[in-house]
Amino acid sequence: MRTLRRTVIALTLLVTTFGIQAPAEAAIRPVGAFGDMTRIELVSTTVADGWRFEYYRNLAYPCSIRGYQTFTIATRLGQEPDAVQPLWVFMHGGGVGYFTAAGRPMPSAGQKVEESAALQRGNALAGELKGRIADDPAGFRMMAVSMCDHDIYAGPDIPDPNNPNRLPNGQPRTVNGLFATKAAVQYALGRFPTDDYFLYGGSAGSFGTWPVAWGLEQMGIPPTGIVADSGVMNIAWQETTILSAECGRGEEASVEIPKRLHPDVINPANDPGRLIAQGRLTTPVADVFSVGDPGQCGEMPISCPVGSDTVTMGSVECMHEPVRRAIEAQGGASRSLSMDLCVRSQPAPA
Repeated sequence: MRTLRRTVIALTLLVTTFGIQAPAEAAIRPVGAFGDMTRIELVSTTVADGWRFEYYRNLAYPCSIRGYQTFTIATRLGQEPDAVQPLWVFMHGGGVGYFTAAGRPMPSAGQKVEESAALQRGNALAGELKGRIADDPAGFRMMAVSMCDHDIYAGPDIPDPNNPNRLPNGQPRTVNGLFATKAAVQYALGRFPTDDYFLYGGSAGSFGTWPVAWGLEQMGIPPTGIVADSGVMNIAWQETTILSAECGRGEEASVEIPKRLHPDVINPANDPGRLIAQGRLTTPVADVFSVGDPGQCGEMPISCPVGSDTVTMGSVECMHEPVRRAIEAQGGASRSLSMDLCVRSQPAPA
């Protein structure tokens, strides 16, 4: 059965030989290319709960089924619009999806349509950590971005494989989360005077913070830091667990999902642990995870591949081990951390 890496290799061969699965890699823009801001439009401005919410739509980047990528910037009332303030960017979760060969959206259509202003107002401020950031004396502006391609913010802006939905002009819809997210951040940094800015992702958004931060750093506008809460791309771990009965995605998903993600993001040479270890991602990171996360096989023991080593450890710990080691190797001067939380799938031994 094909592992994720074999799928990526097979996809590359199909692309370069026949040109039928996706555009040739030469047509895919680099991770560090700028997002397209030329078609961003202000849709609405709402005042609520002491904040002004500006809701935007980017017509350069469609959603998988209906509508376009949107984002919202929230500014506390009374704050001077020209004041230099930090920015907190939230990348929400919701898993990862694809379309079957028959054009069926998997696992559902729910994350593949335009996100509303009301939804993003909640995403910008709701939650314990975001509440603390919003109340911080530094005066953060708060921002929420969309994931309406269900692509963990890693879509390379290519025609979406197997997607039967079309744009109003009849053209195919694209899978574009990487560049749509970068365009939203670029716009926010230009719209308001900003000093520090942070990416904060939960679940699927956690996976997305890494390639988005890597791309922004290549553009010369690196985030001040990222908070990745639960997930990190680790291809060796994916190969080990992809077909697991406990939490694997199965054969079809292992074939279809990689087609929708930027080839550099799913290249094992660019796993976040290697980016950190090799100094290609210098943005400080807070890698946070629950060792009992059932969506990632929790504490189930697996033979964990880490570089040239194979160590038996819990599945979630294995996913994060390369990042943990890369941060540890930086020594006491490191501004990053990898932190496992005491949330377990079963009571810890006495």
